[in-house]
Amino acid sequence: MSHPHSHRKKKFMDHYSKLSEQDYKLEVLYSQQITRQKLEKIRANLSIIIWTMATFIVVAIICTFFVVYRAGL
Repeated sequence: MSHPHSHRKKKFMDHYSKLSEQDYKLEVLYSQQITRQKLEKIRANLSIIIWTMATFIVVAIICTFFVVYRAGL
């Protein structure tokens, strides 16, 4: 029984063994750019989530103070 990744490895080797050094560098650069774009999207989404949570917490604290103040506790 062959290794489950052997087909992927063979396909990878067939594709990349034919590349010149310049083509290989361009492939690596392209891969890095794609990774950078994905990480930037993740960072932006995480920033939105954090600001949403922070806003919710601040509003909850303000509402709690108003309720306590009006109740005279």
